[in-house]
Amino acid sequence: IKILSLNLKCTEQTRFATIPVSSLHQKLSYEEAQFYFKQDEKISWSAYVAGAFVVLMQELQFELNQGVSILIVSDVPEGLGVSSSAAIEVSSMKAICTAFQIKVEGKQLATLCQKVENLVVGTACGIMDQLACCLGQQNQLLAIQCQPAEILGYQKVPDGVRFWGIDSGTKHSVGGSNYTSVRIGTFM
Repeated sequence: IKILSLNLKCTEQTRFATIPVSSLHQKLSYEEAQFYFKQDEKISWSAYVAGAFVVLMQELQFELNQGVSILIVSDVPEGLGVSSSAAIEVSSMKAICTAFQIKVEGKQLATLCQKVENLVVGTACGIMDQLACCLGQQNQLLAIQCQPAEILGYQKVPDGVRFWGIDSGTKHSVGGSNYTSVRIGTFM
C-alpha cells in the first residue's frame, strides 16, 4: 500500500508511506495494527488512511490481496480543531469502499471511521466529527446525539447567518492523555 499525502498550503507536510499488503492481514487484531503503525514514526500518520483496510477486514471480512496506491491532496489544516482526522478517515474509507465495491453509507460509514481512530490510531475520540463529515449538508446544521450516535435531523441555516472559524494559533489534539482522561471522566 503506497500513500502519498500532499498539503496544498504547506509543502513541509508532504508525506509518503509504504505498507506491505502482507502486514495488514485478516488475522491482524486492532491492538497489533495499532502497535504496527505506532512503532515507526515515519508511517504513524498513515494509520488514519490504511486503518480503513484493517477495520474493513475486521468488521466486514474484506480481503486485501492486491497493492493499492492512494494520493491525498488536501488543504485542510491539521491540529486546528476542524475535524482533519475525521475528514481524512471518511474520504479514505469512501474511496476504498468505492474502489472495492463495498456498500457502506451514512451512520455505518461514520462508525467504521471512528473505529479507525479509536482502535487503529489509538485516539479515544467520539463520533461527532465522523458523523458530520459523513452526513453533513451544505447550509444545514446537523443535530446529533452522540450517545448512541443518533441523527436527530437537520436545521436550515437562516439566510444572512454566517459562521466564522478563527485560528487561535493553538494546536488541538484528541490524541493526548489529557483528552483521554477528560473523555473517560464524562462516562463515569
